[in-house]
Amino acid sequence: MRLGQIYLPVAAAYAAVLILLLLQKRREVVSARGHWAFRALLAAFAMHAAFLAARALVLGPFLLHSVFEEQVFLPFALAGIGLWLWGRGRVDEAASVAAAAAALALFSLFIDKGVIPPSPKSASWLVPVFFCCEILAHALFIAAAAAAWPRGSGRPSLPQAHRLAVWGFVFFSVAQVSGAAWCYQGWSVPFQWSFRHLHSAAIWCFFANYIHLRFILWWTDHRKAVYLTAGALLLIAYLAALQFVEAGQLRIGG
Repeated sequence: MRLGQIYLPVAAAYAAVLILLLLQKRREVVSARGHWAFRALLAAFAMHAAFLAARALVLGPFLLHSVFEEQVFLPFALAGIGLWLWGRGRVDEAASVAAAAAALALFSLFIDKGVIPPSPKSASWLVPVFFCCEILAHALFIAAAAAAWPRGSGRPSLPQAHRLAVWGFVFFSVAQVSGAAWCYQGWSVPFQWSFRHLHSAAIWCFFANYIHLRFILWWTDHRKAVYLTAGALLLIAYLAALQFVEAGQLRIGG
């Protein structure tokens, strides 16, 4: 069975999450910690974990680089963040993050699920560190934007969104350092004037600027929420464009 076929039940579970969230009223989401939408999210998360394990084994030995690929790991990470928020009782924010996870998981249906074969340059331990931290950072940035606009609320909510964005910046900074080290190890330069490197630097500068907005007293919570949303949209546009840039790469098992 091909990986694209194995992913179909995962996508169906995320579709159920999205439908349940759309059908629920805000008061139902807030009052029931064990609501069906979050149970469906938990089921989708478990199924997604099984899919990632199958993907890691498609070439024989367990390969971490098969797990840490944006199109399959980003929705999984977002679902995990949504479940964590739900467990902490932040149900409104969890619902917004769950909706984002489901939407990205469904968008991923249109992307080849095949595994890119490893190369000598991908044998370094820096590779899983870089991709894991980078994708976790992307998930935290998108989750921050979603949590800034809790479900059913017309006003932004910054405390939880700000924490997510700061942790996203921490992980993204680790990714920049480990990525530069890997780039030097594999290509003899720490930075290249390529689409991936330039946009990665732009995202880092964007969120570094966000962190410093706290020193501007007249920059309100509403403006910060809009800024986080703009950052998430910039990131999603970059990830969508990256799929076209890397579309010609050989994939196995899709």
